[in-house]
Amino acid sequence: MASAPQIRVLFIIRALEVGGAERQLLNLAGGLVAEGHAVAIAPMYAGGVLEAKLPAGVTLLRPAKRGRWDTVRFGRALLAEARAFGPTVVHGYMSGANEVALLLGGLLRCPVVWGIRVSTQPSGSLGTFRYRVFQLGCQLARWADRSIANSHAGRSFHVARGYPADRCLVIPNGINTDRFRPDAADGARWRARHGYGADEPLILLPARLDPMKDHATFLTAAARLLAHRPDVRLAAMGRGPSEAVEAFHAQARALGIEGAVRLLPEETAVESAFRGASLVTLTSAYGEGFPNVLGEAMASAVPCVATDCGDSAFVIGDTGAVVPIGDAAALADAWLVALAGDAETRARQGAIARARIVEQFSIAAMVRSTEQALRAVMDAPPRR
Repeated sequence: MASAPQIRVLFIIRALEVGGAERQLLNLAGGLVAEGHAVAIAPMYAGGVLEAKLPAGVTLLRPAKRGRWDTVRFGRALLAEARAFGPTVVHGYMSGANEVALLLGGLLRCPVVWGIRVSTQPSGSLGTFRYRVFQLGCQLARWADRSIANSHAGRSFHVARGYPADRCLVIPNGINTDRFRPDAADGARWRARHGYGADEPLILLPARLDPMKDHATFLTAAARLLAHRPDVRLAAMGRGPSEAVEAFHAQARALGIEGAVRLLPEETAVESAFRGASLVTLTSAYGEGFPNVLGEAMASAVPCVATDCGDSAFVIGDTGAVVPIGDAAALADAWLVALAGDAETRARQGAIARARIVEQFSIAAMVRSTEQALRAVMDAPPRR
């Protein structure tokens, strides 16, 4: 019996900067290569730090867009490099890159898959240009051969805005449970490096400083928590514009909690931070698809508390707590409950959380489902 033909997939993404979607792309690319397929990634903007971390066997294309309006030169460079690679499928990864993938697939006469990595997109949450790109995507989505959302919330939101329901499926993210695993010694080293005591309860919010992550609710809840548990320490970890950093510190000062709440720089070795935390939290107000940090923390055997945004409740299941968006009182109460047990109880909760990720959200399952979806569009009659 003849083996199935090799898939040659070209992924288009804005940039390979540090981020959940970008790490997922590397996991997927490496998994497809391991299955014998050819994979290339073309960042629209070159120089992202994750370019140096590509899995073995993945080809990096460098069309290198020089700015928003560098379209003609960039388009020619991308087309030339794509033709040299010879994809059988072009796969966009998020808004902006999806539209570029559609055009490229048309020129190359090969199927196009779009990647949806977010859920809700309120008009006020995006700049004018980005929101117009999003609206354009809703109009053009019918021309893509398939759209793959990483969350049920994301699929529902986009289908309601024009994405064809019969060609929009959900493939949850895959978590690298070898990288994200318990390691008490590594967690202790991370704590010591950042000046935390071995027994201090520590709540970690691993999220960039962006309105969608709602650090304001995090800080308000922190003040409520500290009124009952002054021994707890809290940390937000992520990058952001200087004005967001200043706003974070200003609110902490106004609440009188700056001594107990810190803003830590983003780390590429985020697994060490998870291992050092007692509890990981996510306070997003909108935009989450499949929240990677929850899956990664749970795989590290750390319980999670999150707002009910995107697929957070789907990921956490019954292993942690989910509270209403923007409800600082409910968030603080959930933190208190999660920290109330002894070390043995928390370890047991962490083990249950890890088991859920291992059983339901593996990289192997994500790769297998994506491979099936790519083969389906390759085998289907041309749509364009």
